[in-house]
Amino acid sequence: MTTDVVEILKEPRMIKICAPMVRYSKLQFRTLVRRYGCDICFTPMILANSFVQSPKARHNEFTTHKEDQPLIVQFAAKTVNDFVDASEMVAP
Repeated sequence: MTTDVVEILKEPRMIKICAPMVRYSKLQFRTLVRRYGCDICFTPMILANSFVQSPKARHNEFTTHKEDQPLIVQFAAKTVNDFVDASEMVAP
């Protein structure tokens, strides 16, 4: 199975997407919904500036593993630099 979100969305079948939920879309929940056939998951909204500045925030807000794909990571950012820096930290 592909992990490319665009390719998955082009497939001629019903795609199961787990919508983001504040504080509930963390790794344990994503793992559970994937066991029941979820194709694409989202992370909870992550504050980019805290994520970039704090290892504790990174550990608390973003965990994943190789089976947790495809995954859409959401960032809330006040500046482009915060958004880009946070995105680069989670990019494969």
